[in-house]
Amino acid sequence: MDDSFRDRFLDAILNGERRAALQVVDDALEAGATQLDLYADVFAASLNRVGERWDAKEISSAQERVATATMRATISASYVRFPRASIERGTLVVTGVAGERHQIGASLFADCMEAAGWDVRLVAADISNAEIVATVDACSADVLAILTTDPALVPVVVELVRTVRLRMGDRAPKIFLSGPAYRNLPNIVGKVGAIGAFTDLRAAVEALL
Repeated sequence: MDDSFRDRFLDAILNGERRAALQVVDDALEAGATQLDLYADVFAASLNRVGERWDAKEISSAQERVATATMRATISASYVRFPRASIERGTLVVTGVAGERHQIGASLFADCMEAAGWDVRLVAADISNAEIVATVDACSADVLAILTTDPALVPVVVELVRTVRLRMGDRAPKIFLSGPAYRNLPNIVGKVGAIGAFTDLRAAVEALL
């Protein structure tokens, strides 16, 4: 996908220009972009750029928050443009663990999965393991996707997986990991018995299609 869409979108969200951000969405779709193209190559890529600029102190905390708020608004407005597919893939719970402060990546993943035919339960970030287990149990989830940005939270993830399996036994869902926290943890899949660990939105989405 043409990087110009990402660049225009990044400029729009950094300036808090919601209409301009939505215009990029319309232009990308008119140019033939799919939902996954838009979410991975524009939204997720711009989110990464904002994080990189903030880490490098190229933008202020206020600018980072403006960009985040504008992106959230754009994602919400874009969501309704992609109706759920008629195929029934199962029930998917998407969550972060206690201490996880970022939710946009989880929202992007959840939207793409719902459009692809999954019955999605998107749980708020920074929620206790007990509450996550209760949600998984209540909806008899087929897959629990845990999205994590901070490597320091991986022990909490491991404990969540252990608790889910202990309490649910044979009814426990498959475990799916995604997010930058797993980038340098090649053994995490085997450690928790996950079906995969992905650091790229496109790869994560395609793995469950």
